[in-house]
Amino acid sequence: MPMKLSNELIKRIAQGDTDVLYKTKEWQELRERILTRDHCECQRCNGHNDLGIPIKKIRLTKANTVHHIKEVKDRPELMLEEDNLISLCHECHDIVHDRTTHKFNKPKPRLTEERW
Repeated sequence: MPMKLSNELIKRIAQGDTDVLYKTKEWQELRERILTRDHCECQRCNGHNDLGIPIKKIRLTKANTVHHIKEVKDRPELMLEEDNLISLCHECHDIVHDRTTHKFNKPKPRLTEERW
């Protein structure tokens, strides 16, 4: 059964205030339902990867995030659709959103002639 948000919330989300969604009772209930559906397991780590992002090693990892497969900003009408939601661990969620900046991957500062 799809959930409904108030017209004012939908308007705010459509204007780019997507964070307001995550504070609603509807989202909190849906988030718990999705985590339960996915057995609180990261669906990317366990190999159920419909995100088009390859994974090197299948492993069992606890999910702590519910991810919109089609982003809210692009497809607001799907924001509460269970088929558009997947449970992910924090690391995989960062990978999916290309937010992986490990200290080992940062470019080293260039050395100048003055090295003191």
